This record gives sequence, C-alpha cells and structure tokens, in this order.
Amino acid sequence: MQVAVVTLPLWGNYGGILQNYALCHVLKNIGHDPVTLRWADTKYRLVLYKQPFVYAKRILQGKEVLYERRLAREYPLVFAALHEFVRKYIPQTDFVLETPQQARDYLVGNDIQALVFGSDQIWRKNYSDTSVFNRLLPQHIFPTLYDYFGAFAETLDVRRISYAASFGVDYPEYSTDEKEIVKRLISSFDAVSVREDGALSLICDHYRWNRKPDVVLDPTLLLNRADYKLLTDKANTVRPEGNIFAYILDENADTQRHLADVAHTLTGKIYTCVMHWKDGRIPLAQRIMPSVEQWLRNFADADMVLTDSFHAVVFSIIFNKRFVVLGNAMRGNSRFTSLLDRLGLSERLCPEWSKVPYCMRMPIDWNDVNERLQKERAQSMQFLINSLT
Repeated sequence: MQVAVVTLPLWGNYGGILQNYALCHVLKNIGHDPVTLRWADTKYRLVLYKQPFVYAKRILQGKEVLYERRLAREYPLVFAALHEFVRKYIPQTDFVLETPQQARDYLVGNDIQALVFGSDQIWRKNYSDTSVFNRLLPQHIFPTLYDYFGAFAETLDVRRISYAASFGVDYPEYSTDEKEIVKRLISSFDAVSVREDGALSLICDHYRWNRKPDVVLDPTLLLNRADYKLLTDKANTVRPEGNIFAYILDENADTQRHLADVAHTLTGKIYTCVMHWKDGRIPLAQRIMPSVEQWLRNFADADMVLTDSFHAVVFSIIFNKRFVVLGNAMRGNSRFTSLLDRLGLSERLCPEWSKVPYCMRMPIDWNDVNERLQKERAQSMQFLINSLT
C-alpha cells in the first residue's frame, strides 16, 4: 500500500527525525511503501504585525535586533548533518508541499491509499498556528493544526490512522472552536492511537471526541538496538570523552553547577551535546549540531544518561543504559510516566537535581524491562498492521 506519513517538519530535532525514520522503516518492513509529506523548513522570521513592537523592544533592551535573519543564514550550516541523515534515510516527497491543494494533488497523483499521522507532538497547539493574523496576512502557514488532523485531505477517499500521536502536554490547550473542528476531522479516522496516557485522557475526558484511542509505543521503540547500531557503524562517529551523557533541553544558569555536582558525586566525567546553536555570542563553528549517528553513539557509549528529553529516555532504554530523567511539568510529564510505568521504570523519574545521584545509583533489571518492552512492541506493531489492513 502507498502510505503517506504526516508528521512535524524535520528541522533540527533528533527525536523528531528518528521517530519519522523508525516509522517509515517499520512500514516498509510490513510491506508498505511509505513517503513522508515534506513541509517547508522552519522560517526564522517575525510575522509582519509583530515586527515593529519586537524590534523596538530589542533596541531598548540592547538585544540583537535582527535575530531571525541571522538564524536564517546559519540554519543550513548548523543542521547540515541532520539534513543529510534525512536525505539518506527518510523517503520524502521530491518537493515541498506549500499549500493544501499541492498536498491533495500529490496524494491523488501518487495513488496514496493511506495517511499515517504521527508520531511525536504532532497535535501540540503551540507547534501550529490558527491565528486570524496568519489567515489574513500573506504569511499564511501550511500545515496548520487542522492539517495534522487531515484537513488538507478531508475530501479525499484515503484511509486515515494516527500512530502514537501526542499533544505534548497533559492539559487542554485547544479553544472551543478548535475542539469542534478537530472533533469533526478525527471522526473520519479509521483508527486512532496516541503515545501517552495523558493524550488518552485529553481525548476522552476533556475534549470528548467520542474516540477511545489505543496507547502505543513511540515509533523509535519499534526498532531495537541492532537496528540503530547499523546506522552508527556506517557513519563517521567518534567515541565521546566521558561516561555520563547529559542531554538537557531546559538549561538555566544553574545547570552547569548541578552537572558538576552530579559528576563529582558519581565520580564520573560528563559529556554533552551542542545545545546553544542560536547563541550568536558563541562562534558558529562551535554551534554546529553533530550528526544523528553521533547523537545515537552518545547513548551507545555511555555508562549513564541524565536528561529531561523524552527521546533521550527512549534511547537510554533501547541501549540499556542506566538513566535518570528530570521531570518538567510545563513540557508534560505524562509522556515520561506512561512509558516508564509500562516498563517498570517509574523510579527513574527524578523530581529534583539533589536526588539525581541517588536515583542514578538505583539498579535496573534490564531483563524485566526488555521483556516488558517486547510485549509492548508486539501490541504496537499489531495495531499498525491491523490499522492498515
């Protein structure tokens, strides 16, 4: 079956890229011909109505005024290695789909029989724009939130399923109008699955869309360690200098001090990944993001992993590395708790920095974890197979 995958744009997010890679890989393995609908790369620019206010504020505060223009120049260089991975390993449409009509024409012209929506935070409101300004001004954004529920293909006769879709947060964000529009769109889905229990609760208890989704694994967990090792073995990667991989998305002024304390207590050496690629005060050469394969090797070679990232937790589990995840209610903890509870790893979610060494020292029964993971993987695969049959 010709299957089109609908996911967020593949910009510079390791987890986002790898979940798309894994889903396409699995779809191909079960006999389908997948292609990811290719959206435009991120546009670092302010919408017209914001520019006068934002620029004036930056001037008064002594900040970089044309911040977005610099990011637009640097973007191809900073993410070159990630974009190369996408080019090599993820089947995408040959051209960028910039309007709903272009997307519909592509689906019809290529005999697409099914749309798979997911995974990752595809239904996160803040990652789309339904504002009146972008509907009236010539900077209309496609796809919008509604397109991630199939609005662009509403008139077409194609199978629709969501696989491991996520809202990203545990609390309702949609307005009354948005809830009603999405309710209509999702009613035409042939099968619905989400990534975490929080998404199940949002659909059933808050939005009341008259759907009861399955909760399935993130696509990255449908592949195993050997699958990812094939990627790192083919690439030019280097062994990291250290034994504790710290991948922290929400850094603050105290993060480095906390990391130093953790390294001292655990008598280890921490290594990190480039995270400050937007900071113009740092030379550009030091802000180039490492390849996807190198990012994977950072997990493969670690003794321990400390993170606040969902996909960093995923790859710690895949590579059977002792890990601790710092919870973040604003980013949404349900994605962590859902996965960790299912695998018997709930104690790996640490509430604060001071408890990290204690949590890290707690052993993990990987035989039990891997057995649970295999059962969850089988159920998730069965959902995907059944939904496309």
